[in-house]
Amino acid sequence: MVTIYADYGDEPEDEFIPLPASLACAYYDLEMDSVEDDIIFYNSRLPQQARIVELGCGSARVGSKLLGDGRRVIGLDISIDMLRKARDRNLPGLQVVGMDMTGFAFNSSFDAVIIPYNSLNLLIEKQHIKQCLTACRQHLQPNGLFIAQIFVPTQEFISQGKKSFQFQIHEMKPDGRLIKEILKEYQAESQTIIVEERYRVRPAGNNAGPADYNNIYRVGALLANDWLQLIAESGFSVKNCYEDFSCTPFGTTDSSRLLVEAVSDSK
Repeated sequence: MVTIYADYGDEPEDEFIPLPASLACAYYDLEMDSVEDDIIFYNSRLPQQARIVELGCGSARVGSKLLGDGRRVIGLDISIDMLRKARDRNLPGLQVVGMDMTGFAFNSSFDAVIIPYNSLNLLIEKQHIKQCLTACRQHLQPNGLFIAQIFVPTQEFISQGKKSFQFQIHEMKPDGRLIKEILKEYQAESQTIIVEERYRVRPAGNNAGPADYNNIYRVGALLANDWLQLIAESGFSVKNCYEDFSCTPFGTTDSSRLLVEAVSDSK
């Protein structure tokens, strides 16, 4: 029996189940596996025969596609489920380990460190960001390459309100579709954003009913100059700043993407 409400205000509030880690991995891959612009960008800048560390590697979407030209990649993440998926790729030259990006340690140095897809924003305290960046510099050879994709709030986002809403629809053939809603609330005092990701699973056919999951977390939302200052203070010389993977100089438009290319100073 279908209940018809006289007003939107009479409708019951949505109820969401916390998103299980296993589903988070599956939905991440569903959303991101077709993304290639960033991989093309990293491949065009990383040297051949390089030993590379990738922080926040997830299921190794990026690292698994950087192995050409004699490169070797070590991916770091704290998600056991993501690391399992990365290991299942079973690719020569790809190694993944469970480590926190604020305190990773190896006995050798590397040619490059990359932090793709806003993983650095998961650190919301400047102290933790500097710990991560310092560890990156300490593990790089002199003039080693550092590349990071960082989210920065646009002036439009800051000035027009503290909240935003986006949604995406992903086909899960032949099982139906996934509707992802992204709600963001900007916190000016702490320079952070509260993110709620809602996943509405709508199966095809009558074999299963719909399900609604959510995942709530906080990300750092420093301005571009703040990020660049932290990078410089951690022992890097910034060489290039872009706002897209076509290498448009940052600041050309009001972009939320900051791509930083830097080299480690002499130790």
